[in-house]
Amino acid sequence: MKKTKEGIELSHLTRFRHEDPCDSEDDEKPLKLDWLEDFRIIFKFDKSEVKSEGTNVTGENWEKIIDGLIDTGNLKGNVALNAVEGCGNYFYSFPAKAGKTLTVKRLIISLFEPTTYQNGDREKALRLKSVIKPETERQIFKSIIESINFK
Repeated sequence: MKKTKEGIELSHLTRFRHEDPCDSEDDEKPLKLDWLEDFRIIFKFDKSEVKSEGTNVTGENWEKIIDGLIDTGNLKGNVALNAVEGCGNYFYSFPAKAGKTLTVKRLIISLFEPTTYQNGDREKALRLKSVIKPETERQIFKSIIESINFK
């Protein structure tokens, strides 16, 4: 956990050399990364409220990302996906009565997205004990969000 310009960040890195699935350059040599970031969320309180319209997402399916409304039981707000071909972030916003909004930015783990080019790196990464697997990443995120209770 660390404080950044964006807010409070929780993240996990593991040493793993792989091609960057989000390298959009058409270079002959793809960008190689020495670390795999397999978990990152950033929490921030904003003064303005983010509003959107969309499909209501409730119950056990709330973690399925759709642009729309989210209800975790403790928090109600909006969720939006900002991504291209498996690269980007999920954005959550939870308004509070005090005129502030808790915003949460969650990294899409591109190496584990089926829409990104992976060159066999996905399977290699999933065999590492130090890597947070996609299902575990979702469960950790869900547990953190469901434990937050503010008004």
